[in-house]
Amino acid sequence: MPLASAIVLALLFVPQEKPAATCAISGNVVDAGTGIPLRKVVLLAELIDGGNAPASSTTTDLKGNFEMAGLPAGNYRLKGVRNGYLSTYYGARKSGATGTTIKLEAGQELRNVQIRLLPFGVISGTVLDSDGEPVSGAEVTVMRREYFRPGGPVFPSVAETRTDDLGHYRIANLPAGRYLVRAEPVNEGNAYGFRQPVDRSKNPPTQPTALVPTLYPGVFDPAGARLVEIALGARVAGIDIPLVRSPVYRVTGRATSPAGQVRYVDLEFPEELGTNRLSARGIGPGGEFEITGVPPGSYKIRARVEPRQESPATTLRVNGNVEGMRLAAATGSEVKGRVTIEGKDPGKPRPFYIHFTDNRGNGPAAELSTDNAFQTTLPPGRYSVELWGERQGMHIQSARSESVDVFEDGLTVTEGSRISLNLIVTFEGGQVDGVVLDKDDKPVPGATVVLAAPLARRNRNDSFHAYTSDQYGRFHFESIRPGDYKLFAWDDVENNDWFDPDFLKAFEDKGEPVTVTDNAQRSSGVHLIAP
Repeated sequence: MPLASAIVLALLFVPQEKPAATCAISGNVVDAGTGIPLRKVVLLAELIDGGNAPASSTTTDLKGNFEMAGLPAGNYRLKGVRNGYLSTYYGARKSGATGTTIKLEAGQELRNVQIRLLPFGVISGTVLDSDGEPVSGAEVTVMRREYFRPGGPVFPSVAETRTDDLGHYRIANLPAGRYLVRAEPVNEGNAYGFRQPVDRSKNPPTQPTALVPTLYPGVFDPAGARLVEIALGARVAGIDIPLVRSPVYRVTGRATSPAGQVRYVDLEFPEELGTNRLSARGIGPGGEFEITGVPPGSYKIRARVEPRQESPATTLRVNGNVEGMRLAAATGSEVKGRVTIEGKDPGKPRPFYIHFTDNRGNGPAAELSTDNAFQTTLPPGRYSVELWGERQGMHIQSARSESVDVFEDGLTVTEGSRISLNLIVTFEGGQVDGVVLDKDDKPVPGATVVLAAPLARRNRNDSFHAYTSDQYGRFHFESIRPGDYKLFAWDDVENNDWFDPDFLKAFEDKGEPVTVTDNAQRSSGVHLIAP
């Protein structure tokens, strides 16, 4: 046999690697409110931990059915996208939820997957001035109460728009929920605060007035605001907002600091009125300040000197002109420290930050240098010390300042001090695995599972861990700081509601106790909390 033919035959009999068996998903998409099948829905299968790998896609047919083939094995989230609906993940009960993770083994064909697409709601109405005339160009903001960390709620803007020439507005793409609606004129002639023009009329009014930010149904005081409730896919019209015309006053005083010239004096509006704040027009050489155009109400006022030096927030009730205030901005304290990383580093993403959080949920984040050192400046106050940023798989094992356990007791900063911190961060910790069960002891996919630390530590963001159960009802927590915890599971809960102490208090006796030990795996089932 010729040598070339022998080589060819030999190659034919060399064992070849078989390509990895691919996976498939099939099912249908329906309207979550009516159950009607939906055509033209784009399905996106997003590979978790797939890096920059593009999502796989397909589109539903006339009967709302879909089939997606050729998927590599892995963990996925499956999302439906269609005009007139909110983008919705498989298993999600609420907009913005990540839904149920789908785990596909090599060669697996997952059938009868149903995505319930959430139709969006709409709020519409008219903005009027104090005489009942429509206001064009007014800024309308829809806000929803949320919790981003333990403590009080915030009211972030969900959507914004401007009124048309007839004063009408329409805001779509709203998930079901309860909302505050705020309107604010942007015409310079109606400005307030430092933007308020000086009235040079021949006979100006003795007390200046201005159209001020107004909450539905037509109030400046958040206590009188009314929530607008949007059911799934509802179109709510007639949310008319008559703008409040209010007397506006001035606040004057002196702000000083041992660190030098005060640069800012700010009057902060209540949270429900958005991020509005009124600032002094300028600070005099002796710290003299004047804030004009202040509507009646309750505010927080503070003086600031950069960097990170400010006076304590003072509550100020304005019912008329306020004269002769005294504000003292304290000298900030220098905080330096170093992080020691213990345990095996699995190579998960970094950098991470050391975040100092006060009771308002604010504070600076200090990035680590190449030698794991950090430094920042903090105003006087009490802070918790946490890891932020790309900190997957890490937790603080120890945080100490001299003899003080800062992790447990918090960091107390006094004026003009120097503070040294030593942190030990580890990638190691306990694991908690389990299954969410309903009242019949059947697994519940897509449930929200929360692992919460004891009450004394629930002021910390890192004392809560959340997970959405997969298609088999399973959940998994890893790198958990050793200690006692409670497991809670809900079928339908707003994201981060567990940060509200009053919310979690109502379910405290329904939590399943679990003790986490270092480098140990704990299996624990948890029953769904009934609504």
